[in-house]
Amino acid sequence: MQDRLYSAGMALSPLLPDDFEGEYRAEFTGIMDALTARAAMGDEGTLKATTSTMGDDDAVAIAARIFALDAAYRPLR
Repeated sequence: MQDRLYSAGMALSPLLPDDFEGEYRAEFTGIMDALTARAAMGDEGTLKATTSTMGDDDAVAIAARIFALDAAYRPLR
């Protein structure tokens, strides 16, 4: 689960909060903050540091937030 979440975080990383409107901007920022909460050790990066030490329950909760954000924007495509 953590590896998949890391991949999802990498896919989100090119996006900026300004790419989202209103409440979705805050949710995107919250997701990215949750994915990069731990300090990096060496050259691993904060995303890897965070996801690799995250428990399954936390990883599933963040993945659900990512899916919900995607679902909110999917009709706009």
